[in-house]
Amino acid sequence: ADPLAAVDALAARLVARRGGARGARLVGVAARTTPSLDALRAFLDGERALAAGRYAAAMDGYERAVAADSGFAMAYYRLSVAAPWTADPRDSAFAAEARRRAARLPPRERLLLEARAVAVVGHAEEAEVRYRRIVADYPDEVEGWLQLAEVRYHWGSSLGRRAHDAAGDFARALALDPRNVPALVHLARLAAAPPARAAEVAAHASAVERLAPGTPEAREAAALRALVALPAGPRRDSAFAPLLAADELRAPATLLVLAAATEDPAALLPYARRLDRPDLPPAVRARARRAVALLEGARGRWRAARAALAPLDGTA
Repeated sequence: ADPLAAVDALAARLVARRGGARGARLVGVAARTTPSLDALRAFLDGERALAAGRYAAAMDGYERAVAADSGFAMAYYRLSVAAPWTADPRDSAFAAEARRRAARLPPRERLLLEARAVAVVGHAEEAEVRYRRIVADYPDEVEGWLQLAEVRYHWGSSLGRRAHDAAGDFARALALDPRNVPALVHLARLAAAPPARAAEVAAHASAVERLAPGTPEAREAAALRALVALPAGPRRDSAFAPLLAADELRAPATLLVLAAATEDPAALLPYARRLDRPDLPPAVRARARRAVALLEGARGRWRAARAALAPLDGTA
């Protein structure tokens, strides 16, 4: 029997169980481009976690993969993809490492790695051109559609476009892979923009909670749905409680994301203020105060913004 065919069949079964279409072809490529079975096993662990929205666990799997095979380009690529979801600043370094090791890869995957290396250093226009070429040549490339959408969503202003212009690309990625958690998260945010489409937000948020239970993305989705559907009060507070309790260090940034999505900074201010408590670590309190300052500034309340920043002492 062909050992490569056997590895491909194993990878396909694992992906079917662990994460759907997003990584199906990339896993097959990974299996063919590492000589280390330990590296492949660790990579598959990372794929399972990435598909479930457990990004810290994904990082652990991919880091074990590159420790077992320092030339494993696909593992470095996936590290670059997972890193921003954990606030790890090494995404550009991982993308550069992946690009340097891309000689083993087929042309299609080399194009993805090259586009990623350009995108993570902020060359949005060139990245968009590269990703558009990838999806034109390979219309079934989930990763290409997803990363094109990410560029347009996060760098849209520098491209002279609105973030909402990325909606079609996220939708295309989701059509190709209905289990794609990042696409669902972004589509929920986009649907929350005024005038909010509450039913669409709820549908995407529910899918995130079902596919990635217990993750920061699931907690963000629950809070976003409550923000759109519920008036200020105990029921909305209850939906925000898991986000504030489980993600204290990350929560201030998530609150800013929700404020940008809904264009309602005033609604997020009470939750940012709740993270500025004496019983919380100084780093959390500092980030909370910065969030309060940005939310107040977004409302044009500059004196309140300066007052929020005044106590900062350089922690965090």
